[in-house]
Amino acid sequence: MDTDMLSSPLRNAISREVSNAISTSQQDLLNSIYGIMDSKLTNLQTTLQESQQEISQTQMAKMEETLTDNYTFQRGRATKTNSNSSQLGWKVVNEYVANPIAEDSEDERKMLRAQSRAERKSKAEKTKKSIKPRQVPYARNADKDDSFKPGKCFNCGKRGHWADNCPDRKQKINDGLGGGKDFESCQKSSQFVKFQLQKLGFLIAHEKCVWDPCQKLKWLGFIWNTETGRIFVSPERIDKAEQTVNYILSEIGRGKVLLKARILAGIVGQLISMQIVFGDLVRLRTRFLYACVNGRASWEASVKITSEAIDELEFWRVSCRARNSKGVNISTVNFHDNFDVDLFCDASCLGLRQHVVEIVEKSTVGCSGELGKLAEKMSVYLIQSKSDNTTKKYFASYNRWRSFAQGYGFNELPADPIHVSLFLTLLIDKKSSPCTLDSIIYALKWVHELYGYVDPTNNAYIHSLAQSCKRLNGKPVVKKDPVTSDIILELCKINEFENDLLIVRDLTMILIGYAGFLRYDELSSITCRDVKIFDDHISIFLPRSKTDQYRQGGKKMRFRS
Repeated sequence: MDTDMLSSPLRNAISREVSNAISTSQQDLLNSIYGIMDSKLTNLQTTLQESQQEISQTQMAKMEETLTDNYTFQRGRATKTNSNSSQLGWKVVNEYVANPIAEDSEDERKMLRAQSRAERKSKAEKTKKSIKPRQVPYARNADKDDSFKPGKCFNCGKRGHWADNCPDRKQKINDGLGGGKDFESCQKSSQFVKFQLQKLGFLIAHEKCVWDPCQKLKWLGFIWNTETGRIFVSPERIDKAEQTVNYILSEIGRGKVLLKARILAGIVGQLISMQIVFGDLVRLRTRFLYACVNGRASWEASVKITSEAIDELEFWRVSCRARNSKGVNISTVNFHDNFDVDLFCDASCLGLRQHVVEIVEKSTVGCSGELGKLAEKMSVYLIQSKSDNTTKKYFASYNRWRSFAQGYGFNELPADPIHVSLFLTLLIDKKSSPCTLDSIIYALKWVHELYGYVDPTNNAYIHSLAQSCKRLNGKPVVKKDPVTSDIILELCKINEFENDLLIVRDLTMILIGYAGFLRYDELSSITCRDVKIFDDHISIFLPRSKTDQYRQGGKKMRFRS
């Protein structure tokens, strides 16, 4: 119990000491804060007073400057404004400065008057400087070339002239080669030809001509060596052909099997032009390259290179220079066997003639003599089972399918219905019209019937795609207003006294077409001998009509009204 009594006073003493310490600390902290705030406020007040004094002095100085030099300040501002904004510039300023200002209220008026005076003076100066009309024409500059033409020449690609006046065309009139038994006779012939060409007024490219007789020269891309009696392809052409072949093979080596048709046609043309030296081998070893080129949709379109075409390219890469090193004997070259045009004709580019001939050959009758000629005519008659316009339309549609099939490696004939469906899907995606799809479907049906194959268009997918195209890409039919008799009568009344033969002809065609319900192609095929005029009617014979597919002809009676 004593311990508790001792502890209680002790506890109270400790509490008092702690309270005193806290109070003392708080008082010291407040005193410190008061001291800091007093010092800061004093500094702030001093700074504000100094700043206010400086601002006041600055304003007073500006006011004094303005009051003492008011006119100069205002005038300088007006002068600066007008010199920058007016089109006449400092002319207005000079007019403004030359006339003193009476008061500030007339400053703007003075400025407008100064600008008006400056504009009048400027117009007067321009009138004084105007050039009077010349009594004589300008002297023509003899050094100026009036023959300069804009753009590029289509012949040589250079600027300054057009193809009609191209210097290269004038110089490259013809390439010729002459010779003789000995040097003297050859020299005499050369001088005679040169003299006659100059006498006739031809422009000769002397830098490209060889007038001195020699036994080895370059002509038409070939090296003619009369000393050894052989002909070689020029090295430049061999290098170009090898570069083209290496480029194509390098593209194929990188996995690219689709190349521009123009590139393949270029290498084929280069090889064919070397036929004089290489012989018929160039035609034999470019057949598959030709087939690739013929499958093009356009010259810029890509075509697929077949494995056989790649073998041909590999052959010419190795053999081109080796075969040219041997050359060919000049005596074996027969120029009469080289034709400008090689014409290969088949039944409308479908290969139908060859197909018909093969079928006849496989039959028991064979295909020799007269039967062979009949087999060839049969293909032509099969094509003529349709009208010319229909046949042309079917050919164009079938060629579109052929390009698609060859581009993706499909078999074009006989066609797979799934492949045809994919092709029609592509056309629908390109927003082709229903007429385009119908034309392709009918063309495929017709070609397969000619070859005796199963019709690939008789497929549920193809029928559904045709209906889908009509729903998605079809356009509403907008019917035209019919022509009435009142319109015809009004047209005749307007041209009642017309003497122009063309107008009378057109009006006659309109009347006959309206009376007989004739089409324009039927009217345009009528000639004078087809028309017979009687007292009470007109008889017209229609030699061709859409309703007369088998050319039986028919007479139409046109009665007078």
